[in-house]
Order: sequence, then C-alpha cells, then structure tokens
Amino acid sequence: MLTPLSLLVGVAAVQAQTSSGPRYGSKEDLRQCMDGEDKIKIEQAALQTKADKRKAAMKPWQDEMRAHVALQATIDRSDEEPSPPTTRAWMR
Repeated sequence: MLTPLSLLVGVAAVQAQTSSGPRYGSKEDLRQCMDGEDKIKIEQAALQTKADKRKAAMKPWQDEMRAHVALQATIDRSDEEPSPPTTRAWMR
C-alpha cells in the first residue's frame, strides 16, 4: 500500500534524477505528508470498524444459510417423480 510518505519519497527520487542536483522537500512538505498519513490511518480505522459491524450483521444470515444447505442433504427425495424431459416444440 502506498503511503503518503512513500509517495513523497518516490516523487523526490524522480525529481532528483531529472534535475541537475539532489532536491529535498521542506519540513513543511514532510509535515503535511505526515498529517495526511495520520488522516488516512483514522479513516482506515473507521472503515474497518464499519466493515466489522457489517460482517457481524451478516453472521446470522450466513448461519441460517448454512443450516438450510445442511438440511437439503437430509431431505428424502425418493418419492419425487423425475422431471419430464423438456420439449422445445414451441421453438419450431
């Protein structure tokens, strides 16, 4: 995952290669980058919390679905008639 700091370092490296001499960002650039990284971490934590809540809300549905699938295997289908072959007379 690209972080603002790694992006800033990458941009600085490209600029250093293309310019005549090495170029470094100012302290203010670094400060802004670090602030941006902090904001991203806060947003990421909020999104993870939201995802965890949704996952917890889905758990009862998933458990119910697993129970239905397990029940399908126990159903006795020996009394069912086989499905009739499909005719495609209506396509002729």
